[in-house]
Amino acid sequence: RKHTIQELAVVRHYFINSLSVLDTYSAGDFARDALQVCTTQFQTKKTLILTGGSGLYIRALLNGLDALPQANEELRTELHRILSEQGITALQAMLKQLSEHVYKNTDVQNPQRLMRAIEILKSPVAVSPTNYVFPYRVIKIGLELPRPLLYERINNRVDEMVKNGLESEARAMLPYKHTYALQTVGYSEWFDYFEGKTTREQAIELIKQHTRNYAKRQLTWFRKQTDITWLDAREADQKIAEIIAGL
Repeated sequence: RKHTIQELAVVRHYFINSLSVLDTYSAGDFARDALQVCTTQFQTKKTLILTGGSGLYIRALLNGLDALPQANEELRTELHRILSEQGITALQAMLKQLSEHVYKNTDVQNPQRLMRAIEILKSPVAVSPTNYVFPYRVIKIGLELPRPLLYERINNRVDEMVKNGLESEARAMLPYKHTYALQTVGYSEWFDYFEGKTTREQAIELIKQHTRNYAKRQLTWFRKQTDITWLDAREADQKIAEIIAGL
């Protein structure tokens, strides 16, 4: 479900209503654009929240992908020259001047991390996982619920979206059903219904089923990571606030 106008007015969100279904947008594109947002926002803010369920997109931002643009080689050569001629203290001073927040959250005794952070701040592009270093401190928090409650909430959310016009939204998208953006849960089931392949009730039940399947795959993906702090979603607000306050 997309956030409401009221919710968007309370907290600034990015990448909502920013693309057409006709646009092609990859995990690499997201990583590049999200990194630019981080670079800008961390000039004045202490904490940003990256939220969502797409593990590939999160990995692209935090770890890099081979398909991302290459680093600024001219700038990298210049930074190596500065390191060779002036030493690591010159790089430390440069990074601190660019962003004290990034400086405080970077291993400033590691010249490679220093140079990578400077590269990103000066020209926010990402490189392959071999060389890519996300220059900000990351705390990963996973929210979980007992499986029956999770599935109940998914079913209720689908019912709410249908009540709020999901069917008419999907029907308006029917001429574009072959676009990549619409090959997803919540649209393809309606398209089958519109073409007489299923009933309306079956379409709604399939949306619920496929969403539950997707949620299960998301949990499988993230549970393989050992650096995530898992919290009960019903009690997470206070604990997350405490974690952020302690940064």
